[in-house]
Amino acid sequence: MYTYKEARRARLDRRPGTTSQSITYMRRKVESLETNAARLGLRINDAKTKEMRVKTTSNESSPECHGQAMELVESFTNHGSVVDALGGTVQDVAARIDNTQAIFTMLKPVWRSIGISFKTKLRIFRTNVKTFLLYGCKT
Repeated sequence: MYTYKEARRARLDRRPGTTSQSITYMRRKVESLETNAARLGLRINDAKTKEMRVKTTSNESSPECHGQAMELVESFTNHGSVVDALGGTVQDVAARIDNTQAIFTMLKPVWRSIGISFKTKLRIFRTNVKTFLLYGCKT
């Protein structure tokens, strides 16, 4: 197990020679997580556990979870936001717009209904469409 200083040094030191140290640190963290989870009767889901490397060209093998190497991915979705090795803001915005359009389309019967007042439609828009589009934004 790493000490706090070693962990901090592994995170802050991004020179080319330290990639193997970071992967070794990750292996130890996964082993520690597996051990602590097992003590509580929990198990890490191998199929959902992935690895993403940022700013590295290392070909070193991936950390293992239950004896299987983790899948190396270029991007993933976390709570509706796209995260990738290059930042992912363009993909994230496009995904949010696509999902918001889908929600708006699902509510088409509401928008076309003459029995629902404009005020109610506006409230539905604000609660269902607008909140999904702006979720996680810091504006």
